[in-house]
Amino acid sequence: MQIHFKNYLQDAILGAENIPVSQNVYSLKVPHLSETFTQINSYPTLPYISIDLQSAKDIRSCVVNIGNLTSDTVVTLIGSNNSDYSSPVTNTMIYAETCFYWASNTAINKRYWKITFSKPGLSNIVISTVHIGDYLNMPGIDQGAKLTYNTTSSRDLSISGQVYGDLGYQYLDTSFDFPTIPETNWVRGGKTIASRKDIINMWNTVQNSTPVWLFIWENSLAQHAPVFCVLNQSSIEFTKSEILYSTSLNFLEVK
Repeated sequence: MQIHFKNYLQDAILGAENIPVSQNVYSLKVPHLSETFTQINSYPTLPYISIDLQSAKDIRSCVVNIGNLTSDTVVTLIGSNNSDYSSPVTNTMIYAETCFYWASNTAINKRYWKITFSKPGLSNIVISTVHIGDYLNMPGIDQGAKLTYNTTSSRDLSISGQVYGDLGYQYLDTSFDFPTIPETNWVRGGKTIASRKDIINMWNTVQNSTPVWLFIWENSLAQHAPVFCVLNQSSIEFTKSEILYSTSLNFLEVK
């Protein structure tokens, strides 16, 4: 499991080109998938989002929600310490049904970032949220994990048995147990595994109000797409057993 939680976008200076009059690139700071930002696609000139973090920061992940993009869209993340994006580091982001993402165990320390979109034939590029920052590789999930999906739909039954309903939407609302959490992080298979201290830092950063991107099984994203969600709990607790800890996290999908 990966939790993409630390997002430097909120304090960044944003820019874009080919923006309709009614659009504001700073709407990308609103953590709602329903709040969209539209750019005109003047292909072959590529629409882009520029991000000035105001100082160089270690970046290990970037996630852009899917919006109106499709699997054949080429989304590129460019980082530089120069405002003209000279001497860049470039990574192609990966499609995962609900988003495009890039993640690395090794941080890239840059101040200026740009996300470009290449999709011939698409008149507009529409997205809602951008995450650029850091993530946790969580210790193993308990093997008995269940995925629970709820709905906002409502219904009434008449006295003669007819149903009258309002169709809402389905959302993930489920808990995961983590039985083997170390006190300090460690590396397994080239990945830095989160410690108890790392998880507390994540909790302090987002608590139960700031959305995160949840990659439940990051190696099986075709079966379980990333979820935009919040921690659905008012506290976090750890149980100690010899040298390891255990805890539970509850996630609620949001729109």
